[in-house]
Amino acid sequence: NQLLRAANTPVSRVVESILKCMYDPALTPEKSEAEVERVGNREIRHLESYLKGLEMTANIGPLMGLLGTVSGMIHAFAQLEAGGAQVDPAILAGGLWEALLTTVAGLAVAIPALAAFYAIDSTVERIRAAMKDASIRVLALEDYMHYEEQKGNVHPYPAPQQQETHYAQQQHPQQYAHEASGGPFYARAGFGG
Repeated sequence: NQLLRAANTPVSRVVESILKCMYDPALTPEKSEAEVERVGNREIRHLESYLKGLEMTANIGPLMGLLGTVSGMIHAFAQLEAGGAQVDPAILAGGLWEALLTTVAGLAVAIPALAAFYAIDSTVERIRAAMKDASIRVLALEDYMHYEEQKGNVHPYPAPQQQETHYAQQQHPQQYAHEASGGPFYARAGFGG
């Protein structure tokens, strides 16, 4: 637990909550699952909170540019109308310049904000996947340890292949009906030859 606290990452906090739930005899499996889900959702919500401002900026930037474009065009046509019969291209230039400048400014804000949004969103998704993977691995280890305790073989650090095999056996019992047939884990699970 000290190592998990020192890591202080979303994944370590979820794993820490799983371990706390595993060793709390007062928690039923349903309550343990609810607690782990609560911690995981809290971590994801915290990470996603960084996305809201970027999403808003990326959406509002082009709209502000469009507003400036319309404002510039209104300004240009107002000056054109004030000029009357004498149409001078210089009169239009000021309004068009304003319109183009605000469009560029809106896009200059929106494009980096959108790029940052997608970069952070992909990071959040990677963390979500890592949290799920870590949860499955810890729960598979717990299942394996209970399985070994029932057999009378308590191994504090079981081999990873044994953990995966036991977890896969519980998830796909029909594929392991012939457990004594031997062969590597990946062959029996349908991942290879």
